[in-house]
Amino acid sequence: MHKVKLAIFILLLNFQPAVYAQSHKAFELNNRGVHLLDECKFDRAIASFKAALVQIPTYRMAKTNLAIAYSNKGLSLIKDGNLAAGIEMLEESLKVDSTNQIALKSLEEARRRFENDKSTPIDALHYAASCAKRAESAMIASLKAPAKNAIAVATILKDGTISSVKLTQSCGDNKLDSGLLDSIKLAGPMRDAPPEQGDESQVQITRPSGIKKETLLSSSLPEPCQKIYEEGKALFLKKDFQGSRQKFEAALKVSPKPFQFVLKEHIGDTYYKQAVELKEKDSTAAADLFRQCLILEPTYDLAEQQLNEILKKQSIDPKSYEDRRKLMEEYFKEKNFQLAFFEGNKALAVAPDQRCLEINNRLDEIEALMK
Repeated sequence: MHKVKLAIFILLLNFQPAVYAQSHKAFELNNRGVHLLDECKFDRAIASFKAALVQIPTYRMAKTNLAIAYSNKGLSLIKDGNLAAGIEMLEESLKVDSTNQIALKSLEEARRRFENDKSTPIDALHYAASCAKRAESAMIASLKAPAKNAIAVATILKDGTISSVKLTQSCGDNKLDSGLLDSIKLAGPMRDAPPEQGDESQVQITRPSGIKKETLLSSSLPEPCQKIYEEGKALFLKKDFQGSRQKFEAALKVSPKPFQFVLKEHIGDTYYKQAVELKEKDSTAAADLFRQCLILEPTYDLAEQQLNEILKKQSIDPKSYEDRRKLMEEYFKEKNFQLAFFEGNKALAVAPDQRCLEINNRLDEIEALMK
């Protein structure tokens, strides 16, 4: 990357002042996009590269980086089980740069998976992936990798409660087999299942043989985290979502780092459940709770759907840049910077290329106020 910067800088010295300023701006936007991409802020990176290309449409480096950003976002979505959206991003990557071999190979593999799984609804695939990701955050680590994966099937009720877990393939290590079952139970309850899955879902969860060593040892969650966490789950099952959230937030402060992902998702679940209960009485307050849920669980499809339904009833188009930008400014005036940042990112995702720089700069301002 340093060699590229030097080559571009030497080229800029030969430009006229106005062209130099425009080119320097494009250069800065490209570097900013690279920094955002390193932080896995895919939408903001994409916006920066697009803004660079508005300055100089022939800027090859920005074009290449834009393709990489689309590709990385696609791979991230596929990892979360969102095959359809991931395929769409990989296709965008190849539209920008048809020579992106990683995107090409990943797209071919994703399409094969999509064909194999097409009998299963996309929402069901995404839900299964979200359950697996939550369980994996509580799995047992080992110094010695087993010969094969351990596989279990969890029966999950419509409200996310785990009714049973059964081992269907042993990895050859009894401790890790038990650890898989323990981690699934520890990570539950899961998110609410999509309505089309009926009263219960059968979700297969794998304990990969090569799981990272730093993953939490689920059988020895330290005190007082374990006690507070169990209290939070008990309150959650009693539908005391505010009390449950307080317990989960307290557990988060004393939790080992790998387990923090699970706790943040549980906190998101409390916002979702509370929003569903409040939706008919106060849709505006419910919308804010759905937003809080999505800040913690960005891939929670049901929360996104519920929020979009409320927005449409308020004559707000969820896919309109101007509407989402207006919401961002309203929250900013209220000094609710967290929700302003959320809506700003939603505006960014649907922003026309010529507005990308504008909204990205605004997000920088809000982010600075949040720190």
